[in-house]
Amino acid sequence: MTTPIYPSLNDDTVVHNPILPTCLPIPNGRLESGTQITIMGKFHEEVNYMHDYRNFRLDLFLGDCEHIRGQQSDIAFHFNPRFGEDSVVMNSFQSGRWDNEIIEEEFPFESGKTFCLILKVKNDGFEIIVDGEVFAFFPHRYNFNIISRLHIEGRLKIDIIKFEKYEEIESSSTSEDSEESDEDVDERPIYFNDPEIPFFYLNPELFSRPCRVNISGMIEQPFDEYFAINFADSQGNEEQEEFTDIPIHLSIRANQRKIIRNALINDEWGPEETFLNEPFGLYPGTIFNITVATYEEKAVIHINGRHAFDFLYRTALDEIDSIEINGSVVINTIRIQPI
Repeated sequence: MTTPIYPSLNDDTVVHNPILPTCLPIPNGRLESGTQITIMGKFHEEVNYMHDYRNFRLDLFLGDCEHIRGQQSDIAFHFNPRFGEDSVVMNSFQSGRWDNEIIEEEFPFESGKTFCLILKVKNDGFEIIVDGEVFAFFPHRYNFNIISRLHIEGRLKIDIIKFEKYEEIESSSTSEDSEESDEDVDERPIYFNDPEIPFFYLNPELFSRPCRVNISGMIEQPFDEYFAINFADSQGNEEQEEFTDIPIHLSIRANQRKIIRNALINDEWGPEETFLNEPFGLYPGTIFNITVATYEEKAVIHINGRHAFDFLYRTALDEIDSIEINGSVVINTIRIQPI
């Protein structure tokens, strides 16, 4: 039997467009607390008419590839959305038998729609996040550290599977001190799910300190000219349609295979930047994840888990009070989090 090769988790590990069913080795050869698995994809339209467990099945398991249908493997976590039943079944399998099911009656998935599923491995269980919202928690039932593979099958298209480490922020609050401070509230991420395009969000305190903005969605097909992300100075005016100052302007030109960066200052555009660290990957009809992290002197942009480029500021960052997104794009989730 061929010995599997396990990638390292020193850096993020990203798999693009796997053919389903797929069976992937867990980085470092074992599942560890502090691991985050992000899966982005889109369900086929027919899942609503095919009412069985095979519409979407995810397993974290120990053993040979599950879709080979050989000897059944021990499964630490089985995640199975049931279209038609509008429920999600979670379970584990060991010593040749299934354990007790946990059934979530809330159903966050839709046929024909994109999704972003995040699994966070914690010391006491798996936290499941769907489209930016905590969906469920599945407690560990046996030693999860021996788990070495991820299996996914179903009537869907997977664009990205990403393995990475995350840092758990421990709460220092106690039952005697249950009130949250203003500073704690400010640390909370802000989520927007399925926003309409054009999207506009005004917050004068938005960039008073470094911030990370994560945007997931799908490039429209056919694609009409551009998809733009603007970090703008609206001067506090929600009705403003034209900006005179846009400190960070990102314009995705899918048909030209370019991402143009620029800044509009006093109603005048500066020189364009187009260099990319990675090959262009934002094609019409594809799902994407873009992260813009604003630091003291520059914005750092990651696309689909890879560092795409940096953008050095040409004006003061604290002038930004709004985010605008427009063009040929469907947005799934937007997450804004102070760094």
